[in-house]
Amino acid sequence: MSVDYILGLVRTVRDTKDSSEYSTPLDIAREHGWKDLYGKLSPVIRRPVNHKALQALQLHLHNLIRDTFGTHPEAHLACFLLPELEILTEFDRSRIWFPLNPELLDTRDGLAVHIVLERNELVVVMRWGRTVRKSYRISMSGVQEIQQAVVLH
Repeated sequence: MSVDYILGLVRTVRDTKDSSEYSTPLDIAREHGWKDLYGKLSPVIRRPVNHKALQALQLHLHNLIRDTFGTHPEAHLACFLLPELEILTEFDRSRIWFPLNPELLDTRDGLAVHIVLERNELVVVMRWGRTVRKSYRISMSGVQEIQQAVVLH
């Protein structure tokens, strides 16, 4: 795995949810005058999505995660920084997943969220263990539960 590949995974990631400046790696390099890093840290957008649409999707997603897992005794959402969807615009295949029980030896046994960016919508699968799942389609207008997650490319 090359350094360029690894850097590509983090170019739009923000440093903290509590910061008033929400610095990306490029912002930090600019603040310090590290000009030799500008090119390597500049985001490469492979899946452009309107910023307003992305923000609406993210708000719906974060609310869905909180509504679904917020009261679950094994999900400690206060300890998590929920993902910024902007990072999905950098991937060739715009999908991510993350466990809500990262302390488990096998995270497939715990709670998890799978996210796929498909055009201006998200397909989201909430998982409880290895077999229990609920699927959703999220658009700018809201969240809809679906029977099965189908992604068309």
